[in-house]
Amino acid sequence: MARFIGATWLGNGVSGGSILEGKPKFVIHITVTRSLPGYANGKKAPHFTDHPADGRTYQHTDTSTGSRALQNRPGGVQTNRAGHVIQLEIVAYESRAKAQQHDGIWIGDITDTDYERIAKLVRWAHDTHGVPYFIRTPRIRPTGDVGPGAPRMSESEWQDFSGICGHFEVPENDPKWDPCAFDFERLLALLVPAEPTAQPLPDPVPEPFGDEMTTEQFVKRLTPARIDELVESGVILGDPNGLHWKEMLADPANPEWEDVMEEIEVMSRLRAATRGRR
Repeated sequence: MARFIGATWLGNGVSGGSILEGKPKFVIHITVTRSLPGYANGKKAPHFTDHPADGRTYQHTDTSTGSRALQNRPGGVQTNRAGHVIQLEIVAYESRAKAQQHDGIWIGDITDTDYERIAKLVRWAHDTHGVPYFIRTPRIRPTGDVGPGAPRMSESEWQDFSGICGHFEVPENDPKWDPCAFDFERLLALLVPAEPTAQPLPDPVPEPFGDEMTTEQFVKRLTPARIDELVESGVILGDPNGLHWKEMLADPANPEWEDVMEEIEVMSRLRAATRGRR
């Protein structure tokens, strides 16, 4: 069973049959309605319908089988079952005029929230069925019912294609030109975020050395490794209390730490050990 946890399961789609040989694809349609269609009692249902008006995604058919939203003409290439062909209908209209006429949503007006919800579904299809984050370019985006010149695939191109496409790109499905003004590049940007621009690093500020350092600056440079080095070199160990100094220098929270810092003899030895070192 392959069900998207982010969708409301309806299970009212008629299975399109077993998956045949082919590469994974994700096809986007629009319903040209203002509400969730019945899809001819499920006989023309996609796997999923996204409903921008209520902010939900519905699943009609398990994606382990084909769906029936694409035309599939006798004797031609398999459209609904050429590999895992995951299909999504979006409840929207192809033109602003029709959307206003029917008090619905124009596909060009769906929001960032809608694109983000659709992107979650595509990510699931990517993780579950291997649909790559890829769209064909250059693209011609139809803006209405008819979009002459849209790059519909040939049968061989469809068989080889793997990625995200629109109904208008699928063979045997003319004169369908949806999802019209749906912005595939906007969807792809959510799936594959742009690489952050590298910011130049600021020029390093030279640190003081030797006698130029204040006591505070000097102590900040006393890493445990440096303290070990000073002890081993005899700079601190030359003092009968050398190991004691090592413990104090390594723990500024120790109540005796400030007393240690006041030891002029020890500080002079430490400064001599680091004078001129970077």
